[in-house]
Amino acid sequence: MYKYHTREYYPTKRDLKFEELGKKYYGKIDIEIVKKILSTPPISEHSTECKITDSYLIKNNGLWVFWGCPDGRTLEVTKFKEELPEKAIKVEPTGWIKMFGLSDGYSQDILEFHSYYRNSPLESKVFWCKLVGNESNDISPKLALSGEYLYVTARGKLICLDASTGAIKWKRKLGEQVAQASVGNNTIAIGCDKEIYTFTLNGKLLWERTLDDRVVSVGVEDEIVAVGTCYGDVYIFEKNSGDQIAHRSVSVGNDAHVAVYGNKIAACSGETCLFLDGKGKVLWNVSVDNSVFSITSIYNSSLYVGGWDSYLYAIDITNGKIKWKFKTGWGIDAKPVEKDGVVYLSSMDSNLYALDRDTGKKLWCFSANAAIRSSPIIYGKYVFFGADDGRFYALNKTTGICEWFFAPKHTLDSDIYNYVTTPIASNPVAHGNKVFVGANGYVYALDAHTVEEQRARAKRIPYTAIWLFLILPAVLILLVLAIYLYKTRE
Repeated sequence: MYKYHTREYYPTKRDLKFEELGKKYYGKIDIEIVKKILSTPPISEHSTECKITDSYLIKNNGLWVFWGCPDGRTLEVTKFKEELPEKAIKVEPTGWIKMFGLSDGYSQDILEFHSYYRNSPLESKVFWCKLVGNESNDISPKLALSGEYLYVTARGKLICLDASTGAIKWKRKLGEQVAQASVGNNTIAIGCDKEIYTFTLNGKLLWERTLDDRVVSVGVEDEIVAVGTCYGDVYIFEKNSGDQIAHRSVSVGNDAHVAVYGNKIAACSGETCLFLDGKGKVLWNVSVDNSVFSITSIYNSSLYVGGWDSYLYAIDITNGKIKWKFKTGWGIDAKPVEKDGVVYLSSMDSNLYALDRDTGKKLWCFSANAAIRSSPIIYGKYVFFGADDGRFYALNKTTGICEWFFAPKHTLDSDIYNYVTTPIASNPVAHGNKVFVGANGYVYALDAHTVEEQRARAKRIPYTAIWLFLILPAVLILLVLAIYLYKTRE
């Protein structure tokens, strides 16, 4: 610090590093580059938090926030133990979070918080855990599932794990900023930086394409791959060949979130949602003032999309009309899920909501101790999700009562350490008797204490069976009858 108090200016190591990186990235600095600069030593050495915004974010009262040291180091404050014996503990990083303030004129009744727990919670049992990146408090590995295998993205890598044992089957190094993988029709689609990749389930690269901007969302189903970028563009590719089918601009400067439904694509960005056919033709569009749409999902005839205006919108995919909207206490930054007539919704207001699919009426809600950015899954008799309070919750899907929870590391409780947590932003997946979640650089396989009920399905009878059991006996009967008639005539 001495050089800042001299009569003449002497550049410090931080100043020199700023100058070096400024020249390196000149002309191409965006939010991700600024994150990289602020995470580089010695610039980051004395940082306890960071806040970043740009012209697009500030227009919507938004910014990126990092609590802790942005280069991933743990801040050592234990040297203050003598002065503050009850408060001086290590502060670990919690990662970058994008958030928006509520719009002008927003009003909300005081939220009611409900947290009901089973009298004797079930034990949270870990079958196995696997380190898939650096053991760092701010890493929540993203998960996708297909059959017996988990497809994990963390620290620029795509890793395939055996769901039964956690053994690594294969892994691929892609880049730096890797998005959530999408698995469909025996294909893995994934975005990393400005690249889009598709792989077979065995890890063989099918094709890759380079886009103009960073990929933030990917969807694959049937014969198409849809891609959304950080500046509001949507691309559609043919799944097998990688040929580009269409390119649409949904907004300017906002993340584009896509959901694929058969050969249709929903693309939401900024204040606008487009519904496209497989060729990129706009079937309808809908806009909502003062909203910044987030992750979207499609179930049956409804498109569900949350926004930073605090509302969840249910939109009829046949005509683009809003069926209903539900107001929460803050923004929505997780994918809504529908099952058995109920819509389950995570919100930044710390609540997990269960809503009636047809009316949007609240059935129940459960309150965590911090924001919820993890998209829920419904598996067996539970709703599973993680929260920024450091807990992974299992709620009874009918009553909303917490049956059990798992805490891999730090948790927020009713004490003075309400800033030390291990956020769980990973979207869980489940298979067999296990539920999987990522936190702290690990993937955890937990006892789900439930299994998915197998719905009865009408079995398709093979043509060979039809021949053997129906047609062949009929032929034999006719043959015997013909022989009998022939003999009687003689």
